[in-house]
Amino acid sequence: MGITEQINTARLELRPLSMDDAPGILRIHHDEVVNRFLPWFTINDIDESRRFIAK
Repeated sequence: MGITEQINTARLELRPLSMDDAPGILRIHHDEVVNRFLPWFTINDIDESRRFIAK
């Protein structure tokens, strides 16, 4: 279940992912320091990042 609408407050913006987010998703999911203790998988290239967003 993902976010289906945009929610804005003075300090936070939640919105659905878009393909424009693919480079940022790749940076986060490919960084070994970020992912060391997190229970998700790594993403190794931009195409994997786009497939992740498309799910």
